[in-house]
Amino acid sequence: MSREIRVRPEYHFTVKNGWTNDPHGIVFYKEKYHMFFQYCPKSITHQFEVSWGRATSDDLIIWHEEPLAIAPTIEEIGCWSGSAVVDGEKLILIYTQIPKIPDHDYNQAFISSATTYGDLQVWERRSLKNALIAGPPPDLDLVAFRDPYVWRDGSGWKTVIGAGVRDYGGAMLQYSSADLEEWRYDGIAAKRSSEDHEGAWTARIWECPQLVNIEGSWALFISVCDDPPNKEESHLQYIAYTIGEYDGREFIPGEWNQYSYGKTIYATTAFKENDGSQNLLSWMRETNNGAPKGSPWASAMSLPLRISIEDGSLVTRFHPNLDSVITTMIEVPESKLAQLPGAFRLQLWICPDHEISERTISLDSGTEIVRLAIDSNSFEISINELLAVRIESKRVLGTGSSIDLVIDNETLESLWNKNPGIAALRLAPSNQWTANFESITMDCCSVSVTT
Repeated sequence: MSREIRVRPEYHFTVKNGWTNDPHGIVFYKEKYHMFFQYCPKSITHQFEVSWGRATSDDLIIWHEEPLAIAPTIEEIGCWSGSAVVDGEKLILIYTQIPKIPDHDYNQAFISSATTYGDLQVWERRSLKNALIAGPPPDLDLVAFRDPYVWRDGSGWKTVIGAGVRDYGGAMLQYSSADLEEWRYDGIAAKRSSEDHEGAWTARIWECPQLVNIEGSWALFISVCDDPPNKEESHLQYIAYTIGEYDGREFIPGEWNQYSYGKTIYATTAFKENDGSQNLLSWMRETNNGAPKGSPWASAMSLPLRISIEDGSLVTRFHPNLDSVITTMIEVPESKLAQLPGAFRLQLWICPDHEISERTISLDSGTEIVRLAIDSNSFEISINELLAVRIESKRVLGTGSSIDLVIDNETLESLWNKNPGIAALRLAPSNQWTANFESITMDCCSVSVTT
């Protein structure tokens, strides 16, 4: 099958036409979930003139594309990433505003808003002179200022904004508001030197900071942005996280950890459901950040993830609603070969009672062979013998270890349940797979497959 032919994912949202990147502002409003996202409807490459697209869902898994939410006004170059919040009957988008000012540095963004009162077709926009926040504090020397993440705090509101301090490293700034109109600068809520590599490197710029309360504990997720050693690669690195202490003004990080593996997941956004459960959803980049030739669309959104804190550690699972759409169980036959459709879920349970020798699962689409290998040293995912992801086994193995993987035609997402993280890859399009479980011995591993 040609790489130029697309097989649209079943459970990963894609637009009909155009470029998408960061999801943001996932809210429950007017009896539906609404997801907003960065959108260039007339291009399959990123453009500065970014709009906000919108999709709706009943279950956070199957999304329906809706008409464009907001596009840049005549005073704006672009409407970049931000948040959506519900305040009574109002739905308010709070976004990174790239002002149309001669010679203005787009890295020194403004923060503005758009408000609707119910129909999501008419949005009340702010003029440039009435921006919520007209750029970063003047006494700070920042290389970036963008991506507000907003949440309700008691009777008021707070936002943290991603930043980079020149010649130092990544940071997030905090602002407070009583009414979502007037914002007070509270200071730098957290920062870290780009020279510090302990745990996980967090680079020069923190994009899309998500400071979330999970069952009384505070976790910070950031999108790590910096020039790579190989200048031909993207400056978008991965997601990092830390669990720390937050007093309402300052966040004190704990140990930093890498959260996403592979070159696909970026711009993770956090959102709560009505029952208080905390979730994440991310942008899934194309291979080399460019759509295949002839594709009508570029990029996809990840599956939603449910996060929690157990025994002081972060735990990540696929959202439970995934169980209601991937439902047909396939037993592994005696031949250890199984024919699978383009979209399926594979779960591998690993017995912790003895040292595990190498166990592999190969998945052959006829175009690519995806190889999953786990032993006492590492969990690896390779494509056509080229290593794509390697994670130390100490991060994967342990009591009750399992690996949970979803392939959806041309996307792969994998979770593991000991130390949290997500590995994700883009695959050559395929609507059928042959799975080989030959090296899986049921005395140390068991497998279930659902389609």
